Amino acid sequence: MAQTTRPEVPRPSGAPPFAVLVIDGNEEHQILSVAALTRRGGLVRTAASGRQALQLAMGQHFDVLVIGSKLRDSTGVEVLQLLAERFPAIPKIFVVPPDGEEAALQALKSGATSYIVKTPRYTELLPAIVLEIVAESKARKQLAQSEQTQAKAVTEKRSAEERLSQSENRLRLILQQAPVLLWSTDGDLHVTSAMGGGFRTLDTSRSQERGLTLFDYFSVRDEDVEPIASHRRALGGERVATQIEWQGRTYDVHIEPLRSSEGAIIGTLGVAFDVSERTRTEETLRRSEERFQLLGRATSDVVWDWDLQTDGLWANENFSKVFGYPAEEIEPTGAWWTDHLHPEDRERVVTSIDEVVRGGGSVWTSEYRFRRRDGTHATVVDRGYVLHDSAGHPIRVIGSAMDVTKRRKTVAIQSA
Repeated sequence: MAQTTRPEVPRPSGAPPFAVLVIDGNEEHQILSVAALTRRGGLVRTAASGRQALQLAMGQHFDVLVIGSKLRDSTGVEVLQLLAERFPAIPKIFVVPPDGEEAALQALKSGATSYIVKTPRYTELLPAIVLEIVAESKARKQLAQSEQTQAKAVTEKRSAEERLSQSENRLRLILQQAPVLLWSTDGDLHVTSAMGGGFRTLDTSRSQERGLTLFDYFSVRDEDVEPIASHRRALGGERVATQIEWQGRTYDVHIEPLRSSEGAIIGTLGVAFDVSERTRTEETLRRSEERFQLLGRATSDVVWDWDLQTDGLWANENFSKVFGYPAEEIEPTGAWWTDHLHPEDRERVVTSIDEVVRGGGSVWTSEYRFRRRDGTHATVVDRGYVLHDSAGHPIRVIGSAMDVTKRRKTVAIQSA
């Protein structure tokens, strides 16, 4: 028979207050024990042998095992040792004769929880001992369950705190490296926190001083200037988006009300993104486009810009003046320009510019006839410059076309 520990059978719902298995080879002793325990409301089962006791203990729930010293197939101590190995959690009471001190000591060493001497008061003492042991066992189980619950709660709390700490560390690391400014203020605009990698590019020597306000940070006293005005609006409940200049840099700023758990506004929360480079790039592009427009107005030539990737074609106002097309009739594509070339010139002109573009050239020149809105053709001398990207691929052609129709007619008359 394998000596393995088996789980305790759970108590069924609606069961008596306690259940006892009396294991005794003496039938008279069994009857006395059963009578004494049932009078106290207990459920009692009996077994006369160790084998029968083991089968009952494996199939039913028992709060206490009462084991006599003599059984039909073995000694009480042998069965006690076996049951102690199989069911260590079930309390065991060993019954000893009046002169059985040695048996009592051996029983306690073999796994007995307690022992009872077979005296005339046996039937009176047995229920009292059983009830006391049952109460102690229940208390221990409740204490163990409470400790397990508390240990689980502590473990879960520690795990949650570790995850929160790791999350906060990751967020702090991200904010330290991200090129942003993140801050908060109280209702009086005292700065309560300031973080973000964007502060590395700023002079924040005063940031270690406590109690600074936004007025101190930005060295202003006027309530109506930025960013003070935007923070005041946020304190009033608005979500504000603005742009400010600070220490020679440009920032896109978003400010919101900072609310308590009850929803009351207790301060402001702001985040700013450094857009200095983008702003400078946009300004450079704007000025470049402005110069390009002024150049187009300063000449009587048709200035044009052809995007080779999209086939988009832009031309200045002189296009309408030279060829007579109103702006709404001009289709801004290279295909539209090609379609208005004189049929006799089209293939030659298209081939010439294609050879320059595909051949990696930069300068293109051609003279051709272009159909005006009234159906006549103007003679133009067109010059273009091919722009390439960093990889050397052609991306745009910028040029200007000069109307030489009158000049060619004059030369033709003089030559006639």
